[in-house]
Amino acid sequence: VELGNMVLPEKVDFSGVESVETLELAFEENALLREDNYLKVFEIDRRTLTDEDVKSDKNKVISCRVYESADTKKYFAMDDRGWLAYSSGKAYDSLNGNLEKKIKERFDIYYDDISEKKVSIDEGKEASLKNICDNAEKCLNEYRFTDDYDYRISDVFISELKDSNKDVGGSLVSLVAEAYYKGIAFNDYGNDSEYDGEKVNMSLFAYDITMDYAGENILESYNTGWGSLGIKSVNKADSIIDLNSAIDIVNSQISGFNELNIYKIIPLYALYPKEVSDPDIREFPWTGQEVLARPVYAFIIESDKMDENEFLKGKSYYYYYIFVDMIDGTIKSNIGEKKKESANEPVNY
Repeated sequence: VELGNMVLPEKVDFSGVESVETLELAFEENALLREDNYLKVFEIDRRTLTDEDVKSDKNKVISCRVYESADTKKYFAMDDRGWLAYSSGKAYDSLNGNLEKKIKERFDIYYDDISEKKVSIDEGKEASLKNICDNAEKCLNEYRFTDDYDYRISDVFISELKDSNKDVGGSLVSLVAEAYYKGIAFNDYGNDSEYDGEKVNMSLFAYDITMDYAGENILESYNTGWGSLGIKSVNKADSIIDLNSAIDIVNSQISGFNELNIYKIIPLYALYPKEVSDPDIREFPWTGQEVLARPVYAFIIESDKMDENEFLKGKSYYYYYIFVDMIDGTIKSNIGEKKKESANEPVNY
């Protein structure tokens, strides 16, 4: 294989892939029918919820229910797309600006051994990072919206918290969980969108779940990002190009750079939203909006964005990507683009 200006990682492992397919997906339309499951998990009284619908043009709405109490430091919101946001305790204070959050450490579960790692949660108290991740995966897979996928923790961010007096307020462990279908994760490395003056047109989006833990069993935030995707149909790929061919494609089409240090090469499903036919809908995603998932070889490059003063903006903020479609060899990349910090990420309340 001609490497050209690329430096490839030592570890490339596709052994967990069970099958390669294209998937027809769609966002949920009536997720609130199951809201009682999550009200119970997060200990929210249904009677305290208020209706705060998501509106588009001409009175088109997405039903959404919200609870917030500054006294109890708790926020909960859920809508019919399966978007769910919850925060409490330190996570609530951090999101509302009452605690300053600085990222101090970061771990990629693909590479980093966290089996012996301890986290100082509060003064004199430590927690096992592995136990936190194990408990989080158990929670994710027990209370998931759909049984189509399984969830695995992929990245960990450890943040130090300080109050207005700059006194240390302990730590938060922020986790990113990927959704896997038959051994291949959904893309959570890259977004691509354009604003046409009226609405944001999303052509590629990242999909994951984020969580904050303040102890081995203390879940203080949970966010499903854009919402919940369900599978409508599956089409098995008759044949795919091999990895060597994908490397050749990258070499031939990504040029003009001194050196590409490829951090990792992994299989992913790139998620391409389909156009909503109704011109009055300007919100992404809309209930029932369809998405095409295509398998890609993902060449991932780390960016230099690791400012400790930044809140966790979403995993895609920290990476550049080159996607090579496994079926037809088409390529999509944000190499050379300036990282966008608005409109590319779901809102995390």
